[in-house]
Amino acid sequence: MERSLAGKVVIITGAGSGIGLAATTEFLNAGAYVIGGDINLEKLYELQGGEYLFPYQFNVRAPSDIDGLINTAISQFGKIDILINNAALVEPRKSFLDVTDDDWNSTIETNLLGYIRMARGVLPYMCNQKKGILLHIASEAALMPNLILPDYSILKSSVLTLSKVISREFGKYGIRSNVISPAFIHTSIYDKPEGLITQLEQKYKVGREEALQRYIEEVDIAVGRLGQPEEVAVLLLFLASESAGFITGANYLVDGGVTPFI
Repeated sequence: MERSLAGKVVIITGAGSGIGLAATTEFLNAGAYVIGGDINLEKLYELQGGEYLFPYQFNVRAPSDIDGLINTAISQFGKIDILINNAALVEPRKSFLDVTDDDWNSTIETNLLGYIRMARGVLPYMCNQKKGILLHIASEAALMPNLILPDYSILKSSVLTLSKVISREFGKYGIRSNVISPAFIHTSIYDKPEGLITQLEQKYKVGREEALQRYIEEVDIAVGRLGQPEEVAVLLLFLASESAGFITGANYLVDGGVTPFI
């Protein structure tokens, strides 16, 4: 086990699946203590992280749950070194006009206010420590809006500004804030019942593997495959390390070369 983050205390939201689960594994392997927040903790318990892993059932839309998650970290360790804002809501829409006020409220509560509340909760502790790292998962859709994800795209774009504001105001306290914007990562959105792969099979009227390959060609993923959650997690690990000490206010695309502009 690499111990590059030995003794560090990390909060990860949406830790129970996808990128959050991969990040939890990477940070545990690096020797960090991880407080993993999610609605469903089944996969976290399967990790068997021992004394290094603290699964915490919470809903990022509930301010009291956010307070509980942060208080758990402070009561257990007296500090918070790293926050990974990852919990998000992704719902395909037929049109911008079909997104109701209730839809907007759900997306805003999860994909923006959840991030804001988590950041607002940890920053006072980090300021007192004179150090801290915030890492926010956005999306390639923040830069190149996805027409079937209009509310998601708009809120993910806001995450870029959130991180930049934090990096500018709190850099003097030794705090860094950065964004990772993944796209076409093979998470449960593809595999769940009636998920994207099922939709692709229906669209192309072919089997699973051929449908997925046609999709990869259609969206023009330069490397010719979907990304894996672990490929995002290792970048999170780097940005949380001392090697990234001069990096703040940045946004890193992890999209297989899809984004066509510089």
